[in-house]
Amino acid sequence: MGLMPAPEANAVSTLAKKLGRTRTAIDTCAIDADTQRQRIIAVLREQKLVPSDCSFIVSGSLARDEFTPGPAGDGSDKKTEGSDVDWTLLVDGEADPQHLPAIQEIASELEELGFKPPGPTALFGGLVFSHQLVHVIGGEDDTNRNLTRRILLLLESRALWEASAVRERVMRNIFRRYLDEDRGYHAVHGLRIKVPRFLLNDISRFWRTMAVDYAAKRRERAWSGWAIRNVKLRMSRKLIFLAGLAMCLSCQLTPPASVLKEGLSESDFYAALNDFMRGFTNRTPLDVLAGFCLEFDEYGDASAEIFDNYDAFLSILRNHDKRSRLERMDLDDAITDDVFAEARAVGDGFQGGLDKLFFETKPELRRAAQRYGVF
Repeated sequence: MGLMPAPEANAVSTLAKKLGRTRTAIDTCAIDADTQRQRIIAVLREQKLVPSDCSFIVSGSLARDEFTPGPAGDGSDKKTEGSDVDWTLLVDGEADPQHLPAIQEIASELEELGFKPPGPTALFGGLVFSHQLVHVIGGEDDTNRNLTRRILLLLESRALWEASAVRERVMRNIFRRYLDEDRGYHAVHGLRIKVPRFLLNDISRFWRTMAVDYAAKRRERAWSGWAIRNVKLRMSRKLIFLAGLAMCLSCQLTPPASVLKEGLSESDFYAALNDFMRGFTNRTPLDVLAGFCLEFDEYGDASAEIFDNYDAFLSILRNHDKRSRLERMDLDDAITDDVFAEARAVGDGFQGGLDKLFFETKPELRRAAQRYGVF
């Protein structure tokens, strides 16, 4: 078993230097996320909690480098109220009765560390089997839960401990489904690189599912916690979709040289494309978006607006009083509440920057966004 490497790129820092900006909240959240991941890794290693055919994977803010500790302060002790710890034990092997005791032990150890358990839907904590993620894509059996687990594995996951590259192997097979079965590549265009619509459609389905589920939870929970979920939908949830959109558009707009070589066999073409796509999965969504900004926003106006507002969003979440107000806010109070007004302004600014990036920078990006993101 071994510790998994950190994400490969750091476009967030490169973009900040280019713009001459200091991203205090973004940088601090990344430091806190690494601190908490190291605490978890230490327990997984010492207690030998991860079976040989499994990978312990975190998603959510802990994987995105957006961890926000609670009122305890720096998050270095057992008090970690704030961000949830969304985790799964990804199994890529035979069913084993010992998998259940493993997740129970892991859950107990995480609680000892002071982490809050996953949300009431119990979506993340527990076992996930690779068979469902790889083989059940689309159709009635592809539930919202299975869709969410699959897309989050691709867009915002990080393996903290595993034996034999389980996460990498499962993702490779998921991308094989999306790419090899996208008939437009070889049936129509003869291996010409383009946007993978099969994958992009599923990412879009995931984004729309999150939006619809927000409305469903608002009703089911009698508006409890609606304000914080609204803010996250407009910011961090939207960011996940943007990372997926950028990944798919990059296939056409900035393809790697490895897929442009003349005379590639079909198997080599798909292997190179698979490698390219998996490169995005080892970066945080914010880093993917920063890389997209560096590529297409020559003057940095859109980038500054996007990242200034995302930093402001994380600053709100890091402020315990503001976060608590959003978590407990009644609908009637939101109309006149200063914190909710601040959060709404941040969401509007973030969206404004995205509009500029995708529709007012380079013509090729605007055309791709209109064709594949709108219609």
